[in-house]
Amino acid sequence: MVNTEKHDCKLSRHNSIKKATAEPKIIQREKTMVDAMILIYCKNHHGYSDVSCGKCFELGVYAKSRLENCRYQEKKPVCGRCGLTCYNVQNKDYAESVFNYAGPRMMFQHPMLGLHHFLDAFRNNNQLKKQSKKV
Repeated sequence: MVNTEKHDCKLSRHNSIKKATAEPKIIQREKTMVDAMILIYCKNHHGYSDVSCGKCFELGVYAKSRLENCRYQEKKPVCGRCGLTCYNVQNKDYAESVFNYAGPRMMFQHPMLGLHHFLDAFRNNNQLKKQSKKV
């Protein structure tokens, strides 16, 4: 019985790892970007350095859940250029202030993430324009 329980634990860990790698790369990058942006904001506004405060942590969890449920997935535009409103009223204003503050600072504190975000914005924006011309 003990061996079965250990085996089940390994399977559940394996399934969670497999599930995480099944996400499109752009969603994974966006989640990393959200974490980095929230940490920049929280560090400069709330004084936290390695972890974010409760309110910022909740925003991060909410933003990642919205990314996981994004209807575009692989063809996802960056959130700032998306025409959909994914965030509820309670989180939208706070998220805008966090991302507007941290966005310009990303190139200095996380240059590779900032560069990938810039390239994703350019590439996926062009894909959306092509799709709208076809319709």
